[in-house]
Amino acid sequence: RAATFTLTGQIELSDVTYLATDASDVACGGGMLRKTRNGFTFIPGTKFISDLPPHLQGLLSAVRESTAIEWILHSLAHRLGQRVVAFTDSKCVCNAILRGSRAPDLQVVVRCIFVWCLQRGLTLFPCWVPRDSTIISEADARSRIIDTQDQRTPPKVFARADELGRLYFGRSISFDRQASHLNAMPPPGMGPRLPFNSLYWQPG
Repeated sequence: RAATFTLTGQIELSDVTYLATDASDVACGGGMLRKTRNGFTFIPGTKFISDLPPHLQGLLSAVRESTAIEWILHSLAHRLGQRVVAFTDSKCVCNAILRGSRAPDLQVVVRCIFVWCLQRGLTLFPCWVPRDSTIISEADARSRIIDTQDQRTPPKVFARADELGRLYFGRSISFDRQASHLNAMPPPGMGPRLPFNSLYWQPG
């Protein structure tokens, strides 16, 4: 059965391991959680980060999200209890783990999860939580730390801008997107959110 409690709810089960995962376009991340009075926090030393191979990067988000769950189970296998609660922001993944999926790529992954848990006598409870929850936000940040191929502006664009600036205005042109992942919002009253485009957690 699906675990339908909230982050601040009580789970009357012993030997429970809590995990949270998320997947970006190029990687997945997450970790093991400790239950606190106010919810959950990540346990130090259980950080999970793994890049996705190219053949997974173009697939549906549900495939990447379920792969994140599969891989974190493998990476923390020696620390898991008999019951595992896996928090994810994908309802599709929760349903697929519980009932299977008609999407072939997704079904392959959730079947691997099922067989792996069955062989080890584990019971997996997939649990949906909102994307803006603290633990999913942290898992998302971890999934974006790998930044090996950020799409920066090619140098030839700057060179061409300099040519056009000298041709039409008699001087070089400089331009700046005026934003990063840290300062996309301008000061109050100074206009809308500044343009900032990147697939990755911390662009160069």
